This record gives sequence, C-alpha cells and structure tokens, in this order.
Amino acid sequence: MEDFRIGDYLGAEPCLIQGLSHQNPALKSSVRPDKPEERSKVISALNTLWIEDPSLSFSINSYSDELEISLYGLTQKEIIQTLLEERFSVKVHFDEIKTVYKERPVKKVNKIIQIEVPPNPYWATIGLTLEPLPLGTGLQIESDISYGYLNHSFQNAVFEGIRISCQSGLHGWEVTDLKVTFTQAEYYSPVSTPADFRQLTPYVFRLALQQSGVDILEPMLCFELQIPQVASSKAITDLQKMMSEIEDISCNNEWCHIKGKVPLNTSKDYASEVSSYTKGLGIFMVKPCGYQITKDGYSDNIRMNEKDKLLFMFQKSMSLK
Repeated sequence: MEDFRIGDYLGAEPCLIQGLSHQNPALKSSVRPDKPEERSKVISALNTLWIEDPSLSFSINSYSDELEISLYGLTQKEIIQTLLEERFSVKVHFDEIKTVYKERPVKKVNKIIQIEVPPNPYWATIGLTLEPLPLGTGLQIESDISYGYLNHSFQNAVFEGIRISCQSGLHGWEVTDLKVTFTQAEYYSPVSTPADFRQLTPYVFRLALQQSGVDILEPMLCFELQIPQVASSKAITDLQKMMSEIEDISCNNEWCHIKGKVPLNTSKDYASEVSSYTKGLGIFMVKPCGYQITKDGYSDNIRMNEKDKLLFMFQKSMSLK
C-alpha cells in the first residue's frame, strides 16, 4: 500500500472520478536554486511534493536543461517556493511566468515519405493526413492501413510517433484539436522494424504541419468581477485593454457585477490590481474555459528540432519537388 498515490484506486474506476474534469495548468516557469549545487536537492523535493499532490507537474527541458514547473497561478508559485524553503531548506528563484499556448493545423494536408528515396534512412514508407478539428476536440488518430498488411506493432509505433510529435509544434507548443490519419505504408520484410516507423513518423508529421501552417491557441478564463460602482468605469476600460469579451453587466447604486471571458495572458495579474484600486473591496474570480485562436501576440516555446540535420534534408528535398 505504500506505493499508492492520490488518485489511485482498486478495481473499476469509481463513477465519482469518471465525472471529474481535469484542467491542465496554463502557466509555466523555470525554477533555479539560489545555490546551483542544490539543483538535485530541488528535484528530489519536487518529486516528494508530486507524490503528495500529483497535480504538481515539473520536468527537465531536454533542450535547455532547465527545470520547468507547470502552474495554475501566482498563488501556487508562492506556495511551492515557501514549501521548498520551509520543508526542504532550499531557496529557489522562479523566472518569468509564461502562458502555455497550443497549436492547431490551419488546413487539411497530406504528406508522404517514401522508402529508399533519399534522404530517408529508414526502412519505411509513411503517409499522414492532418486536418483541423473544432476547438476543444483534442487529438484523434485513425488508420486506413489494414492490420492484415501492417501488423499492430508497426501501426502502434506510428501512433506513438504521432503522439510524441504533437508535444512540440512549429512554435514549440503542444499540437491539439486535429485528426491524424495514417494513410500510406510500405515495408521490406525482414529488414523493416517498428522502430523505423516510430522514428520516421515525426518527420512526416513535421513536414505536414509546415505545409498546413498553424493557428496559435491561447487559454481563456471565464471571469466574474464584483467591484464598487464608483470603480466600474476603470474596470470596463481595463477589461477592454485585456481584450475581454464582456457578456453581462449588472449594477445598482453600490456595486457592479461583470461577467465574461478574458485571455489568461492579459489578465493573470489582474486580481491583485482589482484589490489595489478597490482598496480590497473588489473580487476578480476566474476559472478555465478552454482555448481560442489568439488575437494578440505570443511567445515561442523552445523548439526541439531546430538543429535536426535530417529534418533540414527532408525540407530541402521537398522544396526541390
């Protein structure tokens, strides 16, 4: 029983858990110990906190080697910082908190890389079709290839390659709300292996995504703002600057209640601003409400494939056709 963690269960999944919806964090930050030699101590401490609370998500960026923590908000950052110092005696510094965007293909495209056609070094032919889906749909994977022709281990390798590919799009963000169809395959028995298909898939996916182009999706918040009536003009001006969609305003002689949607990126510090300009009387309550195509600027995430020589060769060969 000592290996059980929060969220684990015995037998069938309880109906109460089935009804729960989980929102992934939409913010992230790099964390560094004040003393560089305590990096391993920070990782061990975060792992302990993760065992206690599996919603805590952290990882080591394989490109920059930075320790990154996913966050729900500024309060969580402060709590983690305090826990690390008080429980584990290690002081850390959080870098700028960044919004986590996503990517979605713009249009339906097909891409194929043929076996024994340079620069393809793998014993595999793979064709993929990418097409955008409605916002919030997530990733769907289908196969037009018969299992009688290409068995499960080979096709599962392609599916795994697709999921890995979706972790980092053209701008380094997760690719979502799309359907990927495995449309063409060829192999040479006995030299072809599932590894050939797994390793080739990300290149086919990347080239297809470049052909399609992507929309950048930003996280949205549903908000309720309650403020003194005298502060309503400032509040509405602020909301307009934050590119919010105001859905309802109701006011009386003393209070105003405003509801709507607002981009997380423009509003992540607004709760403290409301408290300041209303002298603690105002309340800005938010909850996640999906993603939409961004209307504002965005920052790229670190791209993992920029120094991939084989990708460059594939891109060059495709441009010559």
